[in-house]
Amino acid sequence: MKALSGLVDKCTPLWLTPNRLSWFRIWVIPLVWALYIIHPFLAFALYTIACVSDWLDGFLARQRNIFTENGKRLDEISDKMLVAGVLALLFATGTIHLSTESEVFWTVVVIVVRECIVTTLREISPERAKAVPVVWSARVKTTLIMGALGLMMLRGIKEPLWYLVSDIGGLVLLVAAIFSVVSLGQYVEYFSRRR
Repeated sequence: MKALSGLVDKCTPLWLTPNRLSWFRIWVIPLVWALYIIHPFLAFALYTIACVSDWLDGFLARQRNIFTENGKRLDEISDKMLVAGVLALLFATGTIHLSTESEVFWTVVVIVVRECIVTTLREISPERAKAVPVVWSARVKTTLIMGALGLMMLRGIKEPLWYLVSDIGGLVLLVAAIFSVVSLGQYVEYFSRRR
C-alpha cells in the first residue's frame, strides 16, 4: 500500500491540486449529461473518472499536507453536486422510473434529508464543525452512493446484461441509505456533545 501511495504521488503532477480536482467534478456534470444522451457507456466512464478524482483529491491533500477550510468545503460541495447531477440525469431521462421504482425514490429522500440535516448542523455551529472529523460511515456512504449511481447509469445502454448489472445499483443505494442514517447518528452525537 505504501508503494502504491508513493507511486501515485510521484506520478501526479504538481499542478494537479486537490481544489482543481474538486472543480473538475463540478465542471464534468454537464459533460456527463451530454455524453449520456450520445453514448451512456462514455458518460459512465467519465463519471467513474470523476468519482476516482474524489479519492485522489483527499489522497493528495494528505500527501502534500494541504488542508484548508475552503478546500474541505469545496470537496464536500463538489461531491454533492456530482451526485445530485447524476441523480437528476437518471430521473430526467427516465432511466429510473418512479412509477415502478418508488423504493429508489424513498431511498434518495432518506439520503437527501440526511445531507440537509448534517449541512444545517455545520452551518449552525461552524466552529464546532471544524473539530468534527469525517466519520467512517460517511466515507462508506459516499463511496456506495457514487458506485450505485454508476451502476444505474449502465441501464441506459439498453442491453439485458447491463440492465441486470444496473439493478444491483438499487440494492447498493439502499445500503448507502442505511449508512446515511448511521453517519447521521454519529454526526448528531458529535455535535450534541458539550464542549
